[in-house]
Amino acid sequence: MKVKPRAKREANQLVILTGLSGSGKSTVLKAFEDMGFYCVDNMPVGLIPIFAELNEAGEGNFSRAALLVDAREGAQLQKLPGLLMHLRKDHPISLVFIEANDDALLRRYSETRRPHPLGRGPGHRLDAV
Repeated sequence: MKVKPRAKREANQLVILTGLSGSGKSTVLKAFEDMGFYCVDNMPVGLIPIFAELNEAGEGNFSRAALLVDAREGAQLQKLPGLLMHLRKDHPISLVFIEANDDALLRRYSETRRPHPLGRGPGHRLDAV
């Protein structure tokens, strides 16, 4: 049996997914998982540098990874832009921002009946979106 060399698309890849709450980030993360990426939902911003090192080492299942970072991070999310600028000096990182229009966001939250992470109570979904 001949072993084929690693295809270019299988080289180390680290993708950071973020975007609006309700825009479909989890669905996109599942699509990355279907493409063979190692996926982490709700990755703490402070752990991204450690994960980037694991990704760079290419050991185990970490050579192709997608990390989802969102509003659940709270104030730590403010550190993401500076952190990415620093990490991109040594690591090939792609950033994907996922969004949807207000009507789609409101429909998704009314269908799931889950509170918007930035909402302060019933009736404030539009303000949160």
